[in-house]
Amino acid sequence: MELTVGQRLALEDAHQALVYLEAARRVLGHQYERFNGDLEMMAPAGFLIAHAVEIGLSAYLRFTGKKGGLSNHDLQGRLDAAERAGLSVTEPLRKYVRAIHAAHQSGQLRYARDDQHPFVSPVRPCASSNRT
Repeated sequence: MELTVGQRLALEDAHQALVYLEAARRVLGHQYERFNGDLEMMAPAGFLIAHAVEIGLSAYLRFTGKKGGLSNHDLQGRLDAAERAGLSVTEPLRKYVRAIHAAHQSGQLRYARDDQHPFVSPVRPCASSNRT
């Protein structure tokens, strides 16, 4: 079976999502598992991880040819659309997306904002956020 152009691009996006996750691991260094090191690195690492989730979910949707949840950095919409399209999602990922959604969509991890959302650890999303 030959892949469509959209499917080939989706595979490239999926690879790029993995690159962003690796970049986050490198930014955090040995603190990756505990995620409590250099506080100035939290926002950049959080952005890298949230962006990896965003393009990874978008890649799945593109590969399957499904639409939905693809606007305004909407992680929750992408996750919901991907699950409707058949993606099996773990509960930790679902919790992470719920916890990081508002901060990612508002641009807080990219720009200064007055309405700050709590920092969300990718390792323990419920422990770092009161939002569920």
